[in-house]
Amino acid sequence: MSTTPYLTSLKINKDSQKVMLNHKFDSVKQVLLGDVGTGKSSIVLRFVKGQFVEFQATFTRAKKWVQELKPKALVMAMLAKPDD
Repeated sequence: MSTTPYLTSLKINKDSQKVMLNHKFDSVKQVLLGDVGTGKSSIVLRFVKGQFVEFQATFTRAKKWVQELKPKALVMAMLAKPDD
């Protein structure tokens, strides 16, 4: 089984109803957006470490997690309010 990511898009036009397009990619970029306290950090922690912490302190380790993801050809961007 291949671990290479694929993007599948669905294109609908008037003539053919549906056309499926498959594109192979060597890397994937993920951006998580959300309000404070909605679980963005928990999702990243679950993905990177395989852990789930029910009550997580304010997220402060973005740089370390991005470094851990680079060998896997992934880049994770975390966006937060300036006061976080």
